[in-house]
Amino acid sequence: MPIEFINADLEIASSEDLEPIRAFFAQYGNRLSEMYCGSTDPVSYLASFEVHSDEDRDDQTAEEKIGAFCDSISELQGLAREVWEHATRRVIDLGYLADDLCSPFNDRLSVDTLRRMEELGLELALTIYPQRIRSQHKPCEATGENAAS
Repeated sequence: MPIEFINADLEIASSEDLEPIRAFFAQYGNRLSEMYCGSTDPVSYLASFEVHSDEDRDDQTAEEKIGAFCDSISELQGLAREVWEHATRRVIDLGYLADDLCSPFNDRLSVDTLRRMEELGLELALTIYPQRIRSQHKPCEATGENAAS
């Protein structure tokens, strides 16, 4: 099985309540789905969203999903825009599925997309999900860290 792109998430961290951003994004209905929005401790907040660029298709590229996030973020107004500007972390996390014997993989983002992300203060993260997650771990004797059996 080749490595394949499966999703894009927007993660926002802040010392301010992110409810204004959640409320603004709610107007998009199914285009953006909220995965989490709330406090992580008394002074930290986290919000996570997933984008659905086209409800009729499941095969959008990473670039198309980033574009949809950038479009939505660019439309933020008022308090939602202010909270966005004060956020301590703004990340688009691209998820990919891979198996143990995958072929080399290449995915590209255009300079225009990277420029839009930079203008909005967005970082990029990549998460590779293994087809099978190793479930048996035992501590390494030398370091005490977990290692696969």
